[in-house]
Amino acid sequence: TSTQTQVAVVQNQNEFSITKKKTMKKLMTYELDINEDENAESGIDYVSLVDDPATQESWMAFEAQKSFAFKVSSPERRIITGAAMIADMPIYRKDDARGEYNVVFRKPVIEKIVKKWAKLNKFNNVNMMHEEGTQTEGVYCIESFIIDSERGITTPKIFDKASDGSWFLSYYIENDVVWNEFIKTGIFKGFSVEGMFGFEIKAHAEVVEVDMDEQHLQTIFDILKRTPYVLGSVGGKTK
Repeated sequence: TSTQTQVAVVQNQNEFSITKKKTMKKLMTYELDINEDENAESGIDYVSLVDDPATQESWMAFEAQKSFAFKVSSPERRIITGAAMIADMPIYRKDDARGEYNVVFRKPVIEKIVKKWAKLNKFNNVNMMHEEGTQTEGVYCIESFIIDSERGITTPKIFDKASDGSWFLSYYIENDVVWNEFIKTGIFKGFSVEGMFGFEIKAHAEVVEVDMDEQHLQTIFDILKRTPYVLGSVGGKTK
């Protein structure tokens, strides 16, 4: 069953619509991994605060998963909590080298990533919207935990149940601008990780639901940018 949503495109105050569809498609799925060597570039560089909560080795940024957007778990204490990585969740990608495909982080790999992130003391490496030069002061990691049912570490009650191996973070927002203008207003809704990841050879094809918008919307936008159109909101966001 396909679903449809709408994209608004504005031209001189006249609104047009582009129909977006989801369809079933067979895509290759690659398992991502890192090199645990401290001197290797692979691993997490930054956790980014974002507005939309997903080669041999490539730099990647993953948007926050919508169902696990962070929560203001303690407003009076300025604490936000959310998932940074969800184990076994396919993430759609597209590039010139591989075309369309999915990537996935497995539980053991997420553990390796978190251990290296901690070992290199990157707890407070936080930026905004993955933009260079926006490392944010006054945002401090106060909790980092991996969901592990055997150890009794479960998903916080304010979230849907996450699979074992998923990584959650909590930050204390001391920065008044970030708290008042971006968190309290709801502009930032989730965490997103960025860094270098290697593609594991273990790849397989599976049938998955693909949002056609993810495949074609950028092409549509590129065409529209060559015309006098002004882009409006896309799925509730301003592009």
